[in-house]
Amino acid sequence: MFRARPERPVAVRIATWTVFGAVVATAGTRLCLAWTSVAILVEKSLPDDAFYYFQIARHLAQGDGVTFDGLTATNGFHPLWLVLITPFFYLFPGNPELPIHLALALSTLLSLATLLFVYAITAQLTGDRFAAALAVALYAFNPWVVVESLNGLETAVANLCFAAMAWYYLACDNVWDNRRALTLGLLAGLTALARTDNVLLFVVLLLALRAGRTPRAWVRLVLIAGVTASVVVMPWVLWSALRAGSPIQSSGLAVPFVIRGNIVPALGTDSLARWVVGQTLEGIRLALSYSGTPWPPLPFVLAVVALAVSDYKKDFALRRQLGQLNFMAAVLLALVLFHSSYRLYPRGWYFVPVAFLSALYLGVLLASLHRAAPRRSTTIASAVVVLVIAGINVVGFGTRWRTGLYPWQSEMLTAARWLGEHTDPSAKIGAFNAGIMAYWNPERTVINLDGVVNTDAFTAIRHRRLWAYIDQAQLTYVLDYQPYWRASPATFSNAYGPYLGVSLPEHVSVVATIPGTFVSSDIVIMKTKASRLIPEPALGIK
Repeated sequence: MFRARPERPVAVRIATWTVFGAVVATAGTRLCLAWTSVAILVEKSLPDDAFYYFQIARHLAQGDGVTFDGLTATNGFHPLWLVLITPFFYLFPGNPELPIHLALALSTLLSLATLLFVYAITAQLTGDRFAAALAVALYAFNPWVVVESLNGLETAVANLCFAAMAWYYLACDNVWDNRRALTLGLLAGLTALARTDNVLLFVVLLLALRAGRTPRAWVRLVLIAGVTASVVVMPWVLWSALRAGSPIQSSGLAVPFVIRGNIVPALGTDSLARWVVGQTLEGIRLALSYSGTPWPPLPFVLAVVALAVSDYKKDFALRRQLGQLNFMAAVLLALVLFHSSYRLYPRGWYFVPVAFLSALYLGVLLASLHRAAPRRSTTIASAVVVLVIAGINVVGFGTRWRTGLYPWQSEMLTAARWLGEHTDPSAKIGAFNAGIMAYWNPERTVINLDGVVNTDAFTAIRHRRLWAYIDQAQLTYVLDYQPYWRASPATFSNAYGPYLGVSLPEHVSVVATIPGTFVSSDIVIMKTKASRLIPEPALGIK
């Protein structure tokens, strides 16, 4: 690591107070928002997917097993977050809102803990604690980091594990022995349990360990770290394979399968090549939006320019500091390509680590500026720049929060209430977006139809006999936004009409319509008619 000259006591004090102020300000804001009414949070920050976690945790706390619908085991989640939040549902079984508030408060604290690693890595790389404090402020006030710390998903714990693993790798300073490789493996196992695609970070780090080592020494380190990580993860993988039918989470497979199946140029869709290009560009746009700067590509453009300038000026310190972050840039590029080019399904919260790398890049660049012009005016100027960015982010967050990330979900909440008021508690109900519907109707059996947390439904989708599953499961009602049921693949990539295997109007009657805005459509609630279908045993439906 770079060793800077000792800082003046006043600089250290300023850095300390900067970190303290950033933590207190963002902690107070996030914790207040975490205790906002859940009906409001549903529109602002809680996606329907979060309620999959909440419903599974509720069933687990009640002793029903790891299931979303109370009938079928599911592996459609990341286990570490489920383990952390289940105690809240066990302690407060009769209060549907309190466990959610507690889960969001925990998520906020985990997100704030990531600030420690922003500070530690920047300080280790540069020796400039004031620049490290400014990096903390940039990360703390990043509006997307704030809102995703309140999304009820695994994002906060996954990003914390990502940061901890990156910090440990850098702290070892390329000095590795068996004990350190074992520790890296333990961290990698926990990081994979926090979010499965974090395994990309582990793979990149194992490849990075090759530098400066003989093949024999490298293989030894890889084996120790790899076996240790496997021991940590293997119980989850075995449980998934034996109980849920697949070692790979259904949540990672189901929707991408449908999107790929709906790419049919003969029906008017784009070609697969165009889809890949379009989704890759969308993934890059989403990822860059998490940089937390007024112009999203700014930190990465500045890093590239700084590398060119450092080569020209022979500034080997800056080149070395930025170079030590290359592994993170490689991981984030791999994440974008995996979720966008391969899965064709980029989601914003996949790319929160971009905010982490962005803050580190800017912290290193500010430290380089302080080193090149070690004057009080330079320090003040860098602080002013960070304050301006933080101020812009505060205003941007306020605008985003007022609008909400999911304003249409208030319509889904209305539909959930309709079910509670107009259906019998013994009714079985199916929906593609089933999280909110299920959580607010605990007396009813609500089944997920897109396969995200239901491997039986996913099996039926793969055989294009989803209605056979609906019929065999004896669902009384099915509902969702109209395009999920009736749109063609050319107009809606998540259309499930081609996977039903029947003509829908012959098997349902519409009993209610909830005015909606998502993809300019309403939520239709349909009652199923007695089906003449005989489901095929080959579907493997329980």
